[in-house]
Amino acid sequence: MDRAALNRQIKTLRKLSHYSYQTSRTVSSAAGAAQLAEAVQDETRIDSPSSWDALLLFGSGQTEKSLRSQLENFNQSCPIADFIHTAAYAESLTTVEQDKFTITNGQSLEWQTLTTTSLKPLSLQWLNDSKGLINDEGVNLITSIDSAMTETENLKTERNKRLAPKEEHKASKLNAELIHASSRRSLVQAITQFGNNDEHWAFVLLVGDLESLTMMKNAI
Repeated sequence: MDRAALNRQIKTLRKLSHYSYQTSRTVSSAAGAAQLAEAVQDETRIDSPSSWDALLLFGSGQTEKSLRSQLENFNQSCPIADFIHTAAYAESLTTVEQDKFTITNGQSLEWQTLTTTSLKPLSLQWLNDSKGLINDEGVNLITSIDSAMTETENLKTERNKRLAPKEEHKASKLNAELIHASSRRSLVQAITQFGNNDEHWAFVLLVGDLESLTMMKNAI
């Protein structure tokens, strides 16, 4: 693989998120999944995807503490703004008197655009591959210099020490479901199958390149 091929691995994804603390009333995670599916179904939303393979990340619990624990664990290894925000809401609900806390009232669900390198597991893979290329490129360059400059051996040793360590992604316990969908309708139908009676929940839907989504699922 060369540098151009590595850069072509960076793909654009669409993201849609929904969580229990942005609804106008308390609903179950099954109802939340239905609301998310309804947003996917809406063709008028800006930046709506054109392909429909997806990765659905979600967590739920019967208490704020349970959901917060799941999300905080996930955010340590793969921080996603939506889950960070939801975990903060959940923490506030456990520490503030209910009658003094205002929950977001019916916030709209909108598509957002991001790249695969915005997600830590895929970013780490890309960086590790990039380091490998730098190492190979450096070896080729230094080989031609070694015959004239033996002192570059020290530079090679230091360079290799710097490039060799690879940061590893730590797996989380959040639910991750890969959805093969050929159309908007099939994705909507798949999403409605998720959820339960838990009243504290969060969903993040990533839509786009199947290979990248599969790598993401395997990493978490």
